[in-house]
Amino acid sequence: MKRFVAALALATAFGPAGVAGTSAPLSGDDCVLVRDIRNHTVVDQNTMLMEVFGKGVYRVTTAQACFRSAISADPIAFNTRGRERICKASQLGLQARSGYCGAQSIQKLTAEEVAALPKALKP
Repeated sequence: MKRFVAALALATAFGPAGVAGTSAPLSGDDCVLVRDIRNHTVVDQNTMLMEVFGKGVYRVTTAQACFRSAISADPIAFNTRGRERICKASQLGLQARSGYCGAQSIQKLTAEEVAALPKALKP
């Protein structure tokens, strides 16, 4: 029930794009270095929010229900396929309790989107 409420809050805050995300690559300054990932929050079975030091909050979505049995306290391993810098979803693999899956989209949230997040969803 908590995950349903969290997903509903995310959909309300961001509209349809809040759940689906986009597959557009990140611009140069928005690319993520794995070493800068500080925290994460599992929103639902397909969505995770991650805090990146000095850059902000990013939404990562998967199509394989990667987080179906995961909770926010679970460790998530990031596989960057030989790259330290992540600029598009295809460069990021995730290992969660449910298994390995690839990212479908990665998107940097605006300051307004982060402010609209419920406290329980902020990474």
